Amino acid sequence: MKKYIIIVFLVLFTFGCETQYKLKINKDLSVNEEMIGLEDEEFYAKYNNKSKTWVVDALIWNARSILNNNNYQYTYEEQGNLYGEKINKTFKNIDEYIDNDEAYMQLYNTFEHSNENGVITFNFKERLPVNLDSLTRYNIERADVTITIPFKVIEHNADKVDSINNEYTWNIIKEDNKEIYVKFDTNKPLKDKVDYFIYIVIFIVVIVLLIFLSKLNKKCKETNEF
Repeated sequence: MKKYIIIVFLVLFTFGCETQYKLKINKDLSVNEEMIGLEDEEFYAKYNNKSKTWVVDALIWNARSILNNNNYQYTYEEQGNLYGEKINKTFKNIDEYIDNDEAYMQLYNTFEHSNENGVITFNFKERLPVNLDSLTRYNIERADVTITIPFKVIEHNADKVDSINNEYTWNIIKEDNKEIYVKFDTNKPLKDKVDYFIYIVIFIVVIVLLIFLSKLNKKCKETNEF
């Protein structure tokens, strides 16, 4: 399985301009992994006016069967003037993800993890320097790593937090020594934001209704006085 994972990342990191790695942990502890590799117009211009889809297919055609055999989904991805490949897969639990993950090897030397009675810690550390001679590591100029966590987060060192979507993002730049660290408690799931929205809507409706009834009652009293 390990060699297949390496090939998956060869697919992605063929596109070194911008890399996006997204890890979504679900409340049932299944894990959705999504990886996007993108390149700019200058990159595709090197291929003698070939279409971008042609270039993508030519670069990674030999990995398609391996992706299919290992239940990876893949599709083209376009973001503004960037274009490339997106692949994704679902793992049945965190342990399965940890046992099969090698994404960190593109950026970090070590992936430390622990699970103490449901309190899980991820720590990607020992940032690897750029190695232009490596056949399995690529010159990644920028990588955005986002982890979605629907549980109470105890500690983290994320660069950005989206509290609405429970997303923690680290912006990794070439030659950056930044670590990725997060600790969360799976015993304490967060309430879905949609539930809060429904409560807010109900509260507003009740307030409006009370105001309307109050005005209606006042008007009735004024009418009865005449």
